[in-house]
Amino acid sequence: MRKRRRYASFFEPHLSSKFDLEDGKKLKQLKEGHIVGAGLDAIERSGDIRITSLQQNPDDPPDFIAKDENEQCIGIEVVELVDQFAIEQNEKGFDYVRFWNFEEVTNKIRQILQTKDGKIFRGGQYHKIVILIHVDEPSITFESLSKTIVDHKFRGLRQVDEAYLLFSFDPNFSDNLLDFPVIKLVVERVNN
Repeated sequence: MRKRRRYASFFEPHLSSKFDLEDGKKLKQLKEGHIVGAGLDAIERSGDIRITSLQQNPDDPPDFIAKDENEQCIGIEVVELVDQFAIEQNEKGFDYVRFWNFEEVTNKIRQILQTKDGKIFRGGQYHKIVILIHVDEPSITFESLSKTIVDHKFRGLRQVDEAYLLFSFDPNFSDNLLDFPVIKLVVERVNN
């Protein structure tokens, strides 16, 4: 029987069986490293941020500490937008796909941003905190959101300065397998 692809697993590292996948922390670090690399490439292409150095933060959160061209520290948190029930159903062998509407997507993003905004970010003073939300849900596509979500405002955050949605490969966006679509979300902070 052919092994099935895991649900919403585009950004999962494809590793040889030589790696000890029992070490969940290492696997998480590999996955986050892959995502932040792809995400920062996409963000830099859009002209929003230019990163000169990047390292995984051993004192997470944030997941990564970057420096921009002005040597200012940027904290980067990586998080997935995915339906946990869909993952569980697919792991049990069911072909279940979650269909999201716009309100559900924005509510989930708001929840993610508020959760991340409530964290204590260690490792220094940050010029900005960036949240990189990766999504591989079949019904949440760059094409379906790129024209609508740019007008939506995510308000009331105290620490998060920027947030981006990073999508898995989309042949309608580019034929370059390493060119991932990204959308900058409109984030509005409250006065502290």
